[in-house]
Amino acid sequence: MEVNKLSIRAKEYDFINLFTGMYNINKLICNLEERMNNSEKFVIISIKLTNIEEISKYIEPEFANDIAKKLSTELLVKYGKDAVYTSGHDEIDLVIYPNSGYLEECKQILKQYTTAFKLNQFSIRIAMKIGIYEYDGTDETPINVYNKARIAYEQGTEQETDIYFYNKEFEINRKKNLEILGSLLESINNNELYLTYQPKINIADDTICGVEVLTRWDRGEKRPVGPDVFIKLAEDIGFINQISKFVFEKSLNQIANWRSKGISLSFSINCTANELLDDNLIEWERKINENNKLNLSMFIIEITERIISVNNDKIKDKIEELRAKGIRISIDDFGTGFNSLIRVMEFPFDEIKISKYFIDNIINIEIRMMIKAIIDLAHKFNKTVVAEGVETQEQLNILREIKCDIAQGYYYSKPLTADEFEKYYLGRINESKGA
Repeated sequence: MEVNKLSIRAKEYDFINLFTGMYNINKLICNLEERMNNSEKFVIISIKLTNIEEISKYIEPEFANDIAKKLSTELLVKYGKDAVYTSGHDEIDLVIYPNSGYLEECKQILKQYTTAFKLNQFSIRIAMKIGIYEYDGTDETPINVYNKARIAYEQGTEQETDIYFYNKEFEINRKKNLEILGSLLESINNNELYLTYQPKINIADDTICGVEVLTRWDRGEKRPVGPDVFIKLAEDIGFINQISKFVFEKSLNQIANWRSKGISLSFSINCTANELLDDNLIEWERKINENNKLNLSMFIIEITERIISVNNDKIKDKIEELRAKGIRISIDDFGTGFNSLIRVMEFPFDEIKISKYFIDNIINIEIRMMIKAIIDLAHKFNKTVVAEGVETQEQLNILREIKCDIAQGYYYSKPLTADEFEKYYLGRINESKGA
């Protein structure tokens, strides 16, 4: 008899969160399964306290447990024991029936718990996200239903501040991304990645002075995937280093190939923060350069302006290390971040690229004056200025008037394969001779 009591008590503990004393996720899954078997429709709300760990770690150790207990107890009093579940001390899940004013309840929770308050003489504000999934009786598993509420607050459609609803497109996009990820890992071995080269034109004499190297992915008959998608995915799964190595190797080989044909140009290569801070970058550069015996000043590493705001000292040290080896540094998409030009000038770099947004609006006199101010200040620091996304003769005329150094964009050419670029290069050479 005593053994049976202990067994029952042990089973009960399987369903209890020891931090809060409330039902845990094991109990939630059982509850969801029961509701689904009874063909019930319900709403699952997942409340995530996103900064609770930091507050507990640095200000008040018991704070996380206290807040989780307080909020879950208030919900329990209002909705009942079988409606409230907790995971750790930073997630609370609520299962209720539809049309019960739950959205207003979520707003009230946010208003009550995210208002700033004093704790140990510190002004504290709890960061909170709420994910909502409305179960309508479709055929799925309890764990999927639970996960959809959590996915909602991570990726969902924002209805109110920090309140997110699950969207069916998430599942479609996730499946697409899984297929892309699987293919991406084999893309180099299958020779699917290739490089294109967009010309950079010296505005003063209308000659080609360099190219920007852009990575493309040929998936054959499969759905095309742009670099804005696969580069981000590569970063997420730690595959970006393999792509970086591929780009550097191919670029150096192409430089050597074109040099043998009398084509000598700078190569601009985009680099993410993760790539820039990877120690392999310097090692790849050293090994590859030993094989090609090339002048590294032909290389320009492009980093976005936003990178400057992250890992400030580390980025600065890495830039200085690269420049010491002869590699030039370009600040890409200038104007899209939150840095002043003076702040950018504190970094050791050689070139600044003005964002396409400003070039698109260069006919606006205020935008034009701002671009001119950037160019004038950059020239005082002996920096080269590149205009990105030049598409019209009018834009080019204005850039020439305000003394911009280099133009790049579809006005001159789209990104080209190596063979296409050679034809383009030789064609411009022949045109200039004919003129």
